[in-house]
Amino acid sequence: MPGPALAPLPLAHWDAAQTSGQKGSSWRQSLTRRTVVGLALAGGGYYFVKKGFDYHREADVLYDRYLDALDPTEISLLYQRTNKRDLKSKVSWTLGALMAIGGLRMAFGNPLAALHLELAPPVMGASSRAGALGARLKLSRAF
Repeated sequence: MPGPALAPLPLAHWDAAQTSGQKGSSWRQSLTRRTVVGLALAGGGYYFVKKGFDYHREADVLYDRYLDALDPTEISLLYQRTNKRDLKSKVSWTLGALMAIGGLRMAFGNPLAALHLELAPPVMGASSRAGALGARLKLSRAF
């Protein structure tokens, strides 16, 4: 069964409505590009998790056929297909979870969370080049 077709989102419409100062309903005012992209990522994550479960079911069916097979070439082929489906399911679950978590954080998280670069005086005898240059990255949240 083919999955849903992915279509590009008309984000320019939301940008134009935000910058033109038009008064609309409250949900349209809170619908930003960040929220739309975050929800799209979360939806893509859901799709990948669902595909992971489909691959896992296919792997179970192939494994049952592998146990019942008698021909050595068929056994080898079924074993390889089972392993590939099982690997696809694990990759889909991982990718889906990452996309869903990232999308929800993007849609409903604090947009002011940022990665800051702190400059410190160079350290003599530092073990890393970044330490010797005096640069450190720090993830901090601006409240």
